[in-house]
Amino acid sequence: MTWTWLSWAYTFSLTVGTGYTVIAFFLGHVGGGHDGGHDSGHGGDTGDHGGDHSLHFPLFSPIAIAIFLTAFGAGGMIGQEMLKDRHPAFSLAVAGVSGIVFAVMIASAMAFIFKKTIATSHAREGDILGIEALVIIAIPAGGTGKVTYEVAGSRFSAPARSLSATEIRQEAIVIIREKDGQTLIVVAK
Repeated sequence: MTWTWLSWAYTFSLTVGTGYTVIAFFLGHVGGGHDGGHDSGHGGDTGDHGGDHSLHFPLFSPIAIAIFLTAFGAGGMIGQEMLKDRHPAFSLAVAGVSGIVFAVMIASAMAFIFKKTIATSHAREGDILGIEALVIIAIPAGGTGKVTYEVAGSRFSAPARSLSATEIRQEAIVIIREKDGQTLIVVAK
């Protein structure tokens, strides 16, 4: 293989892309990243805020760019070797197509995996109606107290009022019947 500027470009791309991927891999495991947990007493933010709950993995993220560079360099080197007798533009085309195809494939695969594994700490209104809750701050007649409840393995707390405007003592079990903004409307069990 004769070393032309294109050979150097492919080698540089392959080295930078692979190097970034390896460094990112080790820093991800050594760096003590965020474990994705959430605070269980997050103040009753239980509403479905509309919006799209899916995760979009950007095509121009650092890892997608690193994969593009790696595939561009490798594809260009392979194309150069296989197409020795052809114009260098052919190996450049192979490199470009390789880079784009692999970057899109990896970004799509990661977006699919992240979308399937990501969890939300927000309970939707339909998930909480009809479930039991524990009164943690007594609900005075006509006033507001506080309840805690569990949905899908996560514990939440929210302000609560009695549906019948009667007093409900602390530690009582109630049923969530409605939701008025952030306040839950409950009945004694």
